Amino acid sequence: MRDDMPIPKQGELEVPILEILEQAGGEANPQQVYPQVAARFGLSSDEKNVPAPGDPKSPHYIKNIQWAKQKLVRKGEVDASRRGIWKITDNGRARLGIAPPGVSQPSTTLPAEVQSGGFPAEIRSELRSLVQEIKALAASDSGHRPSEADTRALFIDRYLRLLGYVGFEDTRREYFIKNLKEYIDYLLYVDGVPAIAVEAKALGNDLTEPMAAQLIKYAAIEGIEWCVLTNGRQVFVYNQYLKGPVPDKLVLKLDLLVADAGQNLDQTIARLWLLSKESMRANALTSYMDQVRLDRSIREVLLEPGSAATGALKSSLLERFGLRVSEDAITGWLREHLGGV
Repeated sequence: MRDDMPIPKQGELEVPILEILEQAGGEANPQQVYPQVAARFGLSSDEKNVPAPGDPKSPHYIKNIQWAKQKLVRKGEVDASRRGIWKITDNGRARLGIAPPGVSQPSTTLPAEVQSGGFPAEIRSELRSLVQEIKALAASDSGHRPSEADTRALFIDRYLRLLGYVGFEDTRREYFIKNLKEYIDYLLYVDGVPAIAVEAKALGNDLTEPMAAQLIKYAAIEGIEWCVLTNGRQVFVYNQYLKGPVPDKLVLKLDLLVADAGQNLDQTIARLWLLSKESMRANALTSYMDQVRLDRSIREVLLEPGSAATGALKSSLLERFGLRVSEDAITGWLREHLGGV
């Protein structure tokens, strides 16, 4: 087994399992899930045959998937009540940032450019072709997994060109941080001003919180506001100026393979426009962040059990309509119609 690709741990498997179930239409049997997880993590034939500790007849990665599924069931994010079927629940969809069926997505206002597709038609077409290449490579069972250098050359460099960062004045590779003697993979400039720090990882590698924390640290030292962590398939966008832990700094999260081949993929590609040089010049990403923060804050206030807002709604419903309801009932109604925080 390669040293750089250990068997994925149970905690690393939860989100991929949810994504696979959502892509499959909401449910799948375990035999459909196992090979897709192996493909996402780029496991070779040898790695897929590594036995589980204490159970030499069971592959280690399948055992970990089964344990991860059990944890998702306990969290209420997967329903396994039907024999041989794993089904994503509304809680699971909320974890992926997807509203349940019949519930609208958060009403964060998108810039007009994003609503209209973001990019010119020819660039959208190139981006869709890139996604198909990523999909084919991620699903390949050749036993060869692209390295970080491969991912940068095959996908990330091309993304940046399509986003408008085309020359040396726009893109500095391996930017050296003197104070740390470390490097930022890409530093993107807009009109001569450093705007986005980009950290690249190999396709198939998970994007983790420690990775994001390191990138945010580097950006803070250099005074760079925006950070992008990407493995070619996923794009996580952080604002290092936001207060709080790393998850609170996350502004935009895209997964090009979770989106389907139709409208959802078009919407995801359109959101990539927010990272373009044109968008940065227009402060569109900052405007989007402000809307996201407003949306999150209102939802948290409304959905917090026992909040003053819930109490005020309870009183108003009684005074205006004579309707006696509990605060739990109000919170339940809000959660159902807002799709969770």
